[in-house]
Amino acid sequence: MKATVRYYGYLQILAGVTEEVIDEPDAGRPNSLADLIEAVVRRRPNLRDVCVVGPELDRNLLVFRNHERVPGRSLNQAALADGDAVDLVPPLGGGGAA
Repeated sequence: MKATVRYYGYLQILAGVTEEVIDEPDAGRPNSLADLIEAVVRRRPNLRDVCVVGPELDRNLLVFRNHERVPGRSLNQAALADGDAVDLVPPLGGGGAA
């Protein structure tokens, strides 16, 4: 299964790339978005502290599959299809009253 992973913001610096294709052999093939993120961390150890799968993930990372947001608590159930595009985006800050 192939998925394109795109990194945004400081994640590009940590990953050392802006985009890559993850194509794992059948034995280690990502079946869910959680599996894909684990494959990303194996390839890009600098992302280990940011890409911790679970409900707390949303504090460090926003995950989009084919332009739709997938909450951290749903990554294990979110199936991955061949050719999916996955965007890893740092959470946006700011706002507040002036």
